[in-house]
Amino acid sequence: MIRAATSATAGSSAATLPWLSRSNGTLCAILLAAAVIRFLAAAGDLALDEIWSLDFVRNHLHHFLGVFSFRHDNNHLLNTMILALLGADLPGLWYRIPAVIASIASVWLAGLIAARRHGKVGTIIASLVTGGSYLMILYGSEARGYAYAVLFAYLAWWSLVRLVENGHRIDAVVFTCSSCLGLLAHLTFVYCYAGFCLFTLWKFIQRPRWDLVLVHLPPLVVVAVLFLWFVPGMSIGGGPETSTLAAISTTVSMVGGGPLSGDVALVVGIVLVLLLVYGLAVQWQTDAAATMCLSITIFMVPAAALALTGHSIIYPRYFLIPIVFALLVISDTLAHWWRCGGSHRPFVLLMLVAVGIGNGLWTWSLLDHGRGNYSATIRWMAHNSDRTLSTIASDHDFRNGMVIDYYLKRLWSVDPPLRYISHAEFPPQGTDWLIRHSFEGDPPMNSLQIDPFGNRYQLERTDQNRSVTGWNWWIYRRQPR
Repeated sequence: MIRAATSATAGSSAATLPWLSRSNGTLCAILLAAAVIRFLAAAGDLALDEIWSLDFVRNHLHHFLGVFSFRHDNNHLLNTMILALLGADLPGLWYRIPAVIASIASVWLAGLIAARRHGKVGTIIASLVTGGSYLMILYGSEARGYAYAVLFAYLAWWSLVRLVENGHRIDAVVFTCSSCLGLLAHLTFVYCYAGFCLFTLWKFIQRPRWDLVLVHLPPLVVVAVLFLWFVPGMSIGGGPETSTLAAISTTVSMVGGGPLSGDVALVVGIVLVLLLVYGLAVQWQTDAAATMCLSITIFMVPAAALALTGHSIIYPRYFLIPIVFALLVISDTLAHWWRCGGSHRPFVLLMLVAVGIGNGLWTWSLLDHGRGNYSATIRWMAHNSDRTLSTIASDHDFRNGMVIDYYLKRLWSVDPPLRYISHAEFPPQGTDWLIRHSFEGDPPMNSLQIDPFGNRYQLERTDQNRSVTGWNWWIYRRQPR
């Protein structure tokens, strides 16, 4: 992805498409649509992991450098610093706005990267693919570190390629700063940074230049600090366990807009993997170093990380860095086929439409349901309670308790009409309300629940988020004995 298309080729490609003659306008329209979608996706309730980060900032972060004292995988260092700068008592949307801006900038950078090989065609296709990616929209509209990691991954790759080609000092500074900030944004940035190191080594062997070595010194110091001091003893948050193969299959299917599981997910995953392998094979012919960097980022380092850690709790977000580089390869392949002309172009259009529809359906569910309707449900329970102070219990004190406590304090600054009861405080007579939670793809809950003391609860309301972030709430009311 590093060789610039010649002006003649880029011009001839634009001439074949009337709408590409106004490519700047087309790109602006794509970026505007991507921005609107991301701001809409950021408008819903905060989910647990975001609330958890705010809780750390509010109750445990006493000085700025204290961000390094909370050794937990939910502590995305750069994001925690941003939350601390914003303050812990703003409306939820404000915490997501910086991530949304970073995600929009990532779409723009994807177009710049693609333009180096395929000119205007590459820019348009890469912007469409990344701008409409459900996973980039989802994690690019959350107050967490993923959007920043993606932004700095793209920026570091773009500036490193420019540094190799031109040797400009500004590119050296941009690469060094982007790599350091990316590592602070999320530890999975190391997936692409390993590829950057190999790419640099390859280019250094071809033509020794010490500036290529020096730009890596600050990022390597950050890597050493993180993995020798911050990561050891790090706590890992819980969640639904899954097999590695199932997690990979789900993630790859979602990249293509497919379902979480089933035969369709398998087919979508196979098609995308074949497309990736083909795209890497084509790029190998023009730049082996860049291809090795991409292969390491997308396949090799994530596979090694899974093998070494052996985690059974695996989410698609853990693969977001490999995903966004895979999207660059897919975009590059589609742009290559488009420029080949003839029968390739209907196939490219078909692929763009199919992937766009699939990702669009996921995105529509996100916009429609959010990451959970927690505040609306809590208001509903308060409105439908028979007593001045009603009680709530749930099947998970930490997950549901923290979310309920967060929204109770924001919906009622004093004297909230609801009180959460932990498992340790659960009374023999039961509570007025019982909440159970489930994740996207889980089977539905039974309409009747019975607590350890024999109290019966009837299902009154269901709130489903239909997203891989957050969860569904099943709301039960205690029945008279």
